[in-house]
Amino acid sequence: MRTVHARRSWLSSVGWSLLSDATDLLMVALCLRAFGIDVPPAAWALVLFSVNLAILLPSTPGQVGVLEAGGVLALTMAGVPPAPALAFALAYHAVHLVPTTALGLAGLCLPWRQS
Repeated sequence: MRTVHARRSWLSSVGWSLLSDATDLLMVALCLRAFGIDVPPAAWALVLFSVNLAILLPSTPGQVGVLEAGGVLALTMAGVPPAPALAFALAYHAVHLVPTTALGLAGLCLPWRQS
């Protein structure tokens, strides 16, 4: 219990959490740029907040549809037309889902060794 309540543990946890959020915000910006969607950085944060709020409660496998709805809602609120907003949301979800799924499948194919 002392380790959990230690100030050093909390500072480390907050640091890693901020790094993770900053990386995700950068991924939002890069995906938006890939589709030529020019919105200010405040809209990037709105997208990230909206997506995270939408997937807060598990509802569908892989959050399919829910994540996209959160992204499209945020971008349309920022003045982006629905078609490019949906294209962004699909690509943003794919860059999260495809690599982790591929690594998981590769892990399933590895021979299991018991030690």
